[in-house]
Parts: sequence; C-alpha cells; structure tokens
Amino acid sequence: MKKLFSFVIIAIMFSSYLNSQSVDSIMVEQSGDFIKIRYKILNSAPDQIYKVKVLCSINGGMNNEIRSITGDVGDHVVGGKPEYWVIWDVLKDVEVLRSVEFIVRADLVKEKDDNFYTKPHLYFMPVVELGDGLLFGGRVCFMGNWGGSVRFVAGTRGTEQSNFKESYNTNGFSFDLTHRIISKEKFQLHLMAGTARSKFETVNRSTTQYYIDSRWGPEIGACGSIGEIALSFGITFFTSIANGKEITTSTVFGNVGIGMKF
Repeated sequence: MKKLFSFVIIAIMFSSYLNSQSVDSIMVEQSGDFIKIRYKILNSAPDQIYKVKVLCSINGGMNNEIRSITGDVGDHVVGGKPEYWVIWDVLKDVEVLRSVEFIVRADLVKEKDDNFYTKPHLYFMPVVELGDGLLFGGRVCFMGNWGGSVRFVAGTRGTEQSNFKESYNTNGFSFDLTHRIISKEKFQLHLMAGTARSKFETVNRSTTQYYIDSRWGPEIGACGSIGEIALSFGITFFTSIANGKEITTSTVFGNVGIGMKF
C-alpha cells in the first residue's frame, strides 16, 4: 500500500521571463495525502494566456512534470488573477515521499495588444457612389477615438429634362470628421460627418450652351470594421442646377465602400 511519509518541501521559483513577468510567492501546504501549491504570476493581465507546468524533484531525483494535478495548470491559464493554485494527489504518482522540490513554470503563449482595438488604424475602401448612375473611387480613413476620412469618386451619369441634359458628379470628393461610438474586440463603429463637393454640368440642347458649377453639400454616414474587414456608408446632399442659374431641386447621393483595416 502506498503511504505518504513526512517530508521536507522546497519551493523553487522559475519562469521564462517573457515581458518581464515571473512566477513569485510560491507557497506549499500539505493536507492529508494532498499537496496544495499556491503561486502568483507577476505583471500578468486578463488578456494573457499562459502555459503553466509544475515540476518536482522527488527524493532528490530528476525534475519531472507532475501528472496527477488539478487547478491552475496546463495550456490555458488566464493571467490577471491575484493568486493561482494547484492540488497534487501525491499517492497517485509516488509511493514514498521524503523530500520534494517544486518548480513552477509559466510561459506566456498569447498576448493581445491592449491598444490594438483602440489605437488609430488606417482604413482603405474602394467606393461606389449611387444615384442616377454609378461613380467609382475610394475612401481612406485614419481613425482612433477621433479621426478623419477622405473620399474621391469620378465618372459620368445623368438624367434628361426637356431641352436639358444634366450630368452630375463628373468628379467629387468629401472630407469628414469621425468619432468612434462602439469599440469591441471584433467590431468597431465610427460616426462620420463632413462636407462634400461635386461638379455639376448642364447642357442646353437647343443652344448647345454648357453650364458648369461646383456645389458643396453636407455628408453624413458611418465607417467601421468587422475583424479586419472595413465598411463605410455615406449620404451626400446637393442641389441640382437648371438653366445654369437657379436652384430647383435637391439631390441625394449615397456611397458604399468595402475594404481592409490595417
């Protein structure tokens, strides 16, 4: 029959010293046939994952990993706790225990950058502007808590009204200020507001006279990311020109983009 004799315990601190973190304050307690080992991982954080091993030298022998152990040990020990503990069922592994030296090893295997989701990131998205036709371009954003966005599109589209052929937005751009309202690990959302400019061109069929005007208007929308995929949506409000002089109707254009966050 296996029997646990009285023994001398020596606790040894050991760590891989990754990112200035180490195992400290190892305490060993005996309770019947079980040994409880308590330890701390200094400077650890909740978003860190450690691989923890508990090794021991039994009766002066070689260091071996303990098998019959439960608690904060293994490949997925989460950092940030004030204290950790493991329980060793001694008699499952040894018959006679006179002395033992413990080694606790905590290797950092995963660490998320605390600022990765909150620090500014660069977003690039090809953009399509929708209205009477399609314009194509791109949007570039540099956004943290606050940020900015620039959009440029080009192309030709238009409608016909009696003697006039109206061609909208042969080119256009916008400047926007952004502010983050949602910040999750896999999802970021920024509101976007600014000003846009579009080139309006009107042709009088009867006189073949051209009227060209550049008009400014507001843009509102949102930009964000799901994982590394960047998305944007914006609406611009312009006025259309009749006879090259009078403002007669308002025009609303929408734009959508999809790209990458860097």
